[in-house]
Amino acid sequence: MKKHKVLKEMIQVSQLPVEAITNEPKITVIEEDEAVVENHKGLIMYEENIVKINTLSIHG
Repeated sequence: MKKHKVLKEMIQVSQLPVEAITNEPKITVIEEDEAVVENHKGLIMYEENIVKINTLSIHG
C-alpha cells in the first residue's frame, strides 16, 4: 500500500496526467470515426469493422 501512496503523491506533485506516470492506456474518441490510443502494447487484430488493441497493464 505504501507504493500506491508514493505514486499518488508523485502524480500530485508533478501535475502530469496519471497515464504519463503509470503508463496506463489512454483512449480518446474523436467524433464518430476516429480514436487515439496511447500507451498500448500492440495491435491484436485489425479488420474492416473490428480493431483489437492490447492495453494490458500489470502493476505490482
